[in-house]
Amino acid sequence: YARELGAQGVVVPLGEICSLWSALGAASADLLHIYEAVDIQSSPFDPARVMSHFAELEAQGLRQLAADGVDMKVARLARSADIRYKGQINEVEVPVVPGPLDAAALATLVGDFHRRYETVYGKGAGFHEARVEIVTYRVR
Repeated sequence: YARELGAQGVVVPLGEICSLWSALGAASADLLHIYEAVDIQSSPFDPARVMSHFAELEAQGLRQLAADGVDMKVARLARSADIRYKGQINEVEVPVVPGPLDAAALATLVGDFHRRYETVYGKGAGFHEARVEIVTYRVR
């Protein structure tokens, strides 16, 4: 990196004095933008409504990455949703598959939420008969 920047020298801290926030780390770290939309929706979910949120968030993310000069061949987007049991306060973040989401994909998402909920709070903690709510849509 130093040669590419035209630097004549490089200082590399050794041992315990190495900085957590180094210039090299900042310069070589992946770019990350996070876009979120809040729209509380109870199950059963409307696929068009869910897709409209993800489509808008993904479009924002791609526009920002293009403005940042990122090669679109290497750009990656990841979806997730914060989901909770209806009436609860705390949500659990659940990954959401890329591509179109139909009723079957959203039913799978609910199953993924139940599994994730039990991973976080313990086996048997979930209430599978309860309705669930998507609270936040997120694209990274």
